[in-house]
Amino acid sequence: MIIPNHGLIDEQNTHTQYHQFIRIQRAKHLIQFTDDSIDAIAEKMGYPNIHAFSRAFKTVDGIPPSFYRN
Repeated sequence: MIIPNHGLIDEQNTHTQYHQFIRIQRAKHLIQFTDDSIDAIAEKMGYPNIHAFSRAFKTVDGIPPSFYRN
């Protein structure tokens, strides 16, 4: 996991990792509070495809985005 789920940032994390963490937090909000498809959310978050989004989501949060919605 890049950044702990509790959101604390330490100096070992790069700017890119922090940016990815923020994008996934925004995506989690959309998954939880909208009926948008995971594909649509991936596109809104700027990922080139669902596979890249799912991989990033799982890296940050430890579970795939489809599990987060359930």
